[in-house]
Amino acid sequence: MMRIQVGMVVCATALLSSLCAQDAAPEQRSDAWRPVGSHWLRSEPMDVPGCGISVAWPETVIDDAASSRALAYATAVHRAAIADRVLPQHVRTQIELGNGFTVLSTHVPEGSVDVVARWLGALVGPFGEPSDRDLTDRSLALAALAADDADWLYPGEALQGMARRAMFAAGDARATGALGDASSLLSMSRESFVAALQAPVRGGLRVAIVGDKSAFAAVEAALLAIACDGKPNERRVLPLPQQEPAPLAFVPHSRIDAHYVACAFHAPVEPVSMARLVAIEVVRIRARTRFQTPRGNESLARAPFVQHDALLGDPLLLLFRRGVHGASADVPRRELEELTAAIALPTQAAEFAAALAVVRSEWAAPPYGEGMLAALRVAPAAIATRARALLLRSLGGIGDADVAAAASLQPSDVDAELQRLAAARRAWFGLAPTHRDPFGG
Repeated sequence: MMRIQVGMVVCATALLSSLCAQDAAPEQRSDAWRPVGSHWLRSEPMDVPGCGISVAWPETVIDDAASSRALAYATAVHRAAIADRVLPQHVRTQIELGNGFTVLSTHVPEGSVDVVARWLGALVGPFGEPSDRDLTDRSLALAALAADDADWLYPGEALQGMARRAMFAAGDARATGALGDASSLLSMSRESFVAALQAPVRGGLRVAIVGDKSAFAAVEAALLAIACDGKPNERRVLPLPQQEPAPLAFVPHSRIDAHYVACAFHAPVEPVSMARLVAIEVVRIRARTRFQTPRGNESLARAPFVQHDALLGDPLLLLFRRGVHGASADVPRRELEELTAAIALPTQAAEFAAALAVVRSEWAAPPYGEGMLAALRVAPAAIATRARALLLRSLGGIGDADVAAAASLQPSDVDAELQRLAAARRAWFGLAPTHRDPFGG
């Protein structure tokens, strides 16, 4: 599945962070985004093998937010399946759903950079070819299955969907499950799906490409050939509900053997800042310090200690804790309460330094230091994370100058963001196991 490959992006980013945490860029420059027809492009040459490219595709808004999100994922799955045909063996397109957009990223190895422009062109079709009928049906079915799994199979995504539906008003663009409404895809005809795939891009694409510059001219030409239609669709975002959240109630789940508890906070809606990104990293550090290691299969359950991608537009900060097999939910609930109480504590020097290093490395701006370039030469597939970082920073309103200015951030700046998070409205959600071990384990 495409969503599994997103974990490859995260792992590659973590690798670069660990290798390059102390590697600050020697100089910074203004952002290099430029219009190409109705689209935006940033191309950054790097002395590394191959290319990384990342594309932000505006979401197509249809009947309601849940249907729109499901369609966004389904069209991304199909675009990726078509585009993967031109990629070298074992290279695939990675998909991430943002708030109103989808990110598609890939890495093209050294010696194959000529296919980057073909990959970009393949994302826009043509679709609906008779030979692709089975693949079209497969993409719809896979996306519907993934959306259904997100609502009930994976504990973390199920809790995320529960939280979003409970903490935002009906009709709000944020009140959907992780991958939207599966039923809307099951009832969609092949013809309607192909029509959505063939529709011109609303508002234009945003594309970042890094690496071997010999591919850049062809990518620009391919971008100019992509049709664009008007302004991007506006997502309906309503004021936050003012009613008090319901008390923690556990929903039975037949595929888990221990309780899962989640605490969800409304994320700030103002533009993202480097200070906030550092604050989220501090929360992750505090969670790892307290919880040490996962209790079971939290990775497969898609329930990390802390889940929040500010630059993807996540509307909630989610804290997860898996319980102890055979024990009550009191343990994970108490542990999460202790973590939530610790969010507002003053930032310590060590955790501030560690969090700042991770954030500056993850969202670094060109020109990159030799340490990062050396890491990319060792793990060239991670070049795609550099394109993704440039793209997401741009969508979040964080420029190169903001990354450079992060070097002068103070713990007090991060404390202010932590206080805002701690003061946000929160609610609790849980899953209770119905599984019984026949051997009494």
